[in-house]
Amino acid sequence: MCRLGQPDIKILDGSWYLPPQGRDGQVEYRSARIPGALFFDVERICDLCSSLPHMLPPAPCFAAAMDALGIRNQDTVVVYDGMGVFSAPR
Repeated sequence: MCRLGQPDIKILDGSWYLPPQGRDGQVEYRSARIPGALFFDVERICDLCSSLPHMLPPAPCFAAAMDALGIRNQDTVVVYDGMGVFSAPR
């Protein structure tokens, strides 16, 4: 049974690329994505106080970002990226 489009299923495009790859995840999201997918911006949804890139933000910040995307605790979240298994697991 296909659950795509069900209100409790949230699809996130977590595409991010290294600069030498010459690709932009946001641009690619705007031009082609799974229908209904939302963009998970790893550059924005991160710990901005960490000296390391893309670290998980403090829980209240992460919760606020998920709220802004319309993701609830009871939702099933599926994350994908444009390279297969590169940035989505992050």
